[in-house]
Formats: sequence, structure tokens, C-alpha cells
Amino acid sequence: MSDTTTKNTPTTPEATERASAQAGSEFAQELSRLSENLCALIKSYWESEELRSIEREVTRGLEQFNKSVNDMIRQLRQDDKLRKAKDGVRSAWETAHGPQVVSEMRGGVLDTLRAINDQLARAAMPRPAEEVKPDAAPSEAPSEENK
Repeated sequence: MSDTTTKNTPTTPEATERASAQAGSEFAQELSRLSENLCALIKSYWESEELRSIEREVTRGLEQFNKSVNDMIRQLRQDDKLRKAKDGVRSAWETAHGPQVVSEMRGGVLDTLRAINDQLARAAMPRPAEEVKPDAAPSEAPSEENK
């Protein structure tokens, strides 16, 4: 090694520790600057006129949507056909939840679960290894022509 090489690299543990601490400090400073710059960027966007404009536009759109939905609901509530359909759905719902239907559904679901469990149990059972049958004719070694 030459003298210039040994002058540029720390040779003592203390010098190495100081150099490492200085590099760590510079790293921390740069990370701190990065954090400050990102915060400033986010704050500037958050306070921008563009964001306020977008907020106003979204608010207007949501207000229009809300008004349209409320108007439609008012119209539907006044519609006799809708009331009749609602009563029909309620009646069908009550009929479908009768004790006999629920009992039949429960039995069908139970039968299906049993069948699935049986199939899974069969699939999980270890199977005996199949016997390997030798070929009828022994394979021929490749000829020199085929190589």
C-alpha cells in the first residue's frame, strides 16, 4: 500500500467510528429534509385552488345525485304498482320462511354437506401404490445414427 492510501482511510477504531457517525448524521439529515419537502408538497397541494375546485365539483355532483335519488324514491312511494309489488314480495318472503320450507332447506343443506364431507374423506385416504408394469419390449438403446 502507498502512503496516500493510508492517509485517506481511517486507521484507528476511533477514526472509523467518527466517520461512520458522520455518515449516519448526514443520512439522518437527508431523510429529515426529504420528510420536510414531502410535507411541504402535500400541504401545498392540500391548500391549492385546484383541490378546492375538485371538492366543489364533487360536492355539487353528490348533491345532484342525492336530489335525484330522493325524487325517485318519492315517486316510487306514490306508485300503487310498487305498493302491490312490495306486498307481494312480503307475502312471498313470509311463505318461504314457513316451518316446512325451512325444514326442507335445512335437510337439503345437511345432505349436501354430508356428501361433500364423504367425498373429501375419500380423497384424503391414503391409496396403495400402484404396481409399475414393465414394458412389453425392452427399450432399445439409441443407435449411433440417431445421436
